[in-house]
Amino acid sequence: MKRILKILIMSFFLVFLQALSYSQKNVVPVIRMKGEDYGAPNPFKNSIRGPGKYKTDIVYDSLIEKDEKGLIPWLAKKWTVNDKENSITFELEPNVKWHDGKPLTVEDIKFTIDYYDKYPPVVDQTHDNAENIVKKIDILPNNKIKITFKKYSPLNLERIGTIKIIPKHVWEKVNNPLAYTGEGYLVGSGPYKVVEYNSDKGSYAFEAFNDFWGMKPAAKRLEWIPVSDPVLALERGEVSIISISPNVIDRYKNNNKYGLVVENSFHTFRLVWNQEKVNACKDKNVRKAIAYAINRKSLIEKLEKGYGHLSSPGYIVSTNPMYNPNITKYPYSVEKAKELMKGKTVNATILVSNNPKEIKMAELIKIDLAKIGINLTVKSVDTKSRDNDVKNGNYEFSLLKYGSMGGDADYVRSVYSSTAKSGIQRIQGYKNKELDNLLMAQLREKNSKKRKEILYKIQEIIADELPMLPLYSEDFIYVYRKEDYSNYRKRYDNPVPLFTKLSFLIKEKK
Repeated sequence: MKRILKILIMSFFLVFLQALSYSQKNVVPVIRMKGEDYGAPNPFKNSIRGPGKYKTDIVYDSLIEKDEKGLIPWLAKKWTVNDKENSITFELEPNVKWHDGKPLTVEDIKFTIDYYDKYPPVVDQTHDNAENIVKKIDILPNNKIKITFKKYSPLNLERIGTIKIIPKHVWEKVNNPLAYTGEGYLVGSGPYKVVEYNSDKGSYAFEAFNDFWGMKPAAKRLEWIPVSDPVLALERGEVSIISISPNVIDRYKNNNKYGLVVENSFHTFRLVWNQEKVNACKDKNVRKAIAYAINRKSLIEKLEKGYGHLSSPGYIVSTNPMYNPNITKYPYSVEKAKELMKGKTVNATILVSNNPKEIKMAELIKIDLAKIGINLTVKSVDTKSRDNDVKNGNYEFSLLKYGSMGGDADYVRSVYSSTAKSGIQRIQGYKNKELDNLLMAQLREKNSKKRKEILYKIQEIIADELPMLPLYSEDFIYVYRKEDYSNYRKRYDNPVPLFTKLSFLIKEKK
């Protein structure tokens, strides 16, 4: 009996050592990335752009998370959807802590939702057309919380489940979260905690949170540092991963030191026109002429070396289950474009950022449109100025690139609905009552087959009306140093390896 007990103890000890060895072997000292200022990493101060949002995602947890296949449990270890009550009940993981050591409870969940109603964060998911989607919140026994919604939406679970939970003990006395930089303003419950943020340098440093409740952090430290030449920095070992242009991809192919990630970005370049400033663009035939006149395949070859995908004139991406393949595609045809123009001429300015690729794209579009009597003058400014001018309607034509097109097809509503929140994505000077009604109808439709039929009709209208022209989506190309780290992952709705906290976690729980 003693011998058996001794063998069992030794076996347990060996398993423990193997697990410890596995854990230590897979944790790297540091993962370094290119830095740039995208705001302080909290829900009120981060930039709306991806690099700002994903840093906040690493610091702050949500009830659910996203992996390659869909929604997965996170702070909520499970949930129950009640369609009759239009409610979702979440059960939280036990023993979750904030970075300052205090416990995270269902009170923090309720507080976060209530606080966001009063002080919406940068990414506002609890309001629809300025109306709060939540009807009431009930705290239940056994670490559960029940959230009842005002209206049905297929997005209710994702929207409420992915908001960033903030600590009640930090924010309950804060009346101006946009200005607050006091104690705890960067305290989250995520796998890494903020130890440095320098807005002037655009540098950040996160350290692994040893009391994180879930998967083990894959690095002891994450750093974003100023880099003047990313390629040189990668090859010198100063950074672990960078995004690259197609022009340099060949130098890393078949090189065992490096790994490559090539994915459709779901970031579409789009040509937009302000109908309030360019009267000719009120004519649908002129808009269609523009679509026929631009050689979009040539843009992909010349600007992306073929690493890109034509965008749908109906906006919804071809990988989405709601994509309508039967809409008008507008293949390149100068002759067809000239017929539609009927001899009209247009003189206007196209506003672009100072990104070299966007400037070159504008010049190529200028050449194409000149063939049909549309004469453009290219004006480039810094990205923030371009975004502000477009948001405020101070442009005639412009080139934009925006993502968030990999998830539910409802994203089309934020662009084409005349009642959508004003911003850079929403089209200026365009309103279609039938389209507005259909966009709202698909949001409330519970039958997935009927919802698909509505979304097909929406795409038909958009492709025919052409309030703006989706051009193409570039591929995201990332190269990383294998010796530094290589377990990068992606989300089903966003392929960027740096845009998910799962890239910086070891799959097994601690």
